[in-house]
Amino acid sequence: MNASDNGATVCVHSSYRYVSRRLIKPQPESSGAGAFRIIIDGHIEGVVIAAGSKVLPISPGKHSIRINFRWCSSRKIDFDVSPAESVVFTVGIPKTLNSALRLLFLPRRSLSLEQT
Repeated sequence: MNASDNGATVCVHSSYRYVSRRLIKPQPESSGAGAFRIIIDGHIEGVVIAAGSKVLPISPGKHSIRINFRWCSSRKIDFDVSPAESVVFTVGIPKTLNSALRLLFLPRRSLSLEQT
């Protein structure tokens, strides 16, 4: 991402509430602690921890975003950002029968990613 002083940002909020059941607590930014990898334009730009938010500077123009969590990922969303604009996304793991089936059969599209 080539971000200058234009004020454009991408904010990713995690609605996933993760509780580790391990005896040794994992690092907060690892997938073992429920952290999602943020992939913008095909490059890993950071992580958002469980129930947290991450703000990333971005250059104006057209971009795409996708989120990974372990072997699962979200669909890719194309978006456009102008100078001084902030684009907000919410990511999570839905808890429905449909999403449970997607986790089993289509893990590449099982995460929920919505532009808000």
